[in-house]
Amino acid sequence: MAKTTAITAVSQALVKLLQDAAPQSTPPPQFALYQPGNFETPMEAGISVFLYDCQVEPGARNLPLPRDPSGQRPRPPLALTLRYVITPWAQDATQQQRWLGWLRRTLYDHPVLTVAFLNQAAGTDVFAAPESVRVEDDDQALALMDRLRLLHKLNPRTPPSVMVRVIGLQL
Repeated sequence: MAKTTAITAVSQALVKLLQDAAPQSTPPPQFALYQPGNFETPMEAGISVFLYDCQVEPGARNLPLPRDPSGQRPRPPLALTLRYVITPWAQDATQQQRWLGWLRRTLYDHPVLTVAFLNQAAGTDVFAAPESVRVEDDDQALALMDRLRLLHKLNPRTPPSVMVRVIGLQL
């Protein structure tokens, strides 16, 4: 099981994944973790990664746990699903849409964040082998109206964004 700093580590790993795969463009994109307040004055050119939901997956709690060598059962893992809005910001629609296509392709091509990559992004050992997490498209998680409501609350001018979920995280 990962340390309790794993949520931050996953967010940092998503930013690192995108930075490492960044396309050459002018201006070069910035990358930032966002909070709701950042949407009031978003960056001019770049990619924001915003964690908007963290849910407990109750099914993992009911799985049988093996006993440790002393015969004790360890604490059950706290399985979480993290949901993100990843937004390309640009001054012109052409650049914003290029980055949107690149975002989709990059996230599709990298569905697994390995323990080595997660720990490297975190700068410390947060995860233990063989842990990893999956990054999946999450566009259908919210009904279209709920999605539009969420983006409008963040900023009425939020451009089309990519919604992903990260599964397999256990604290």
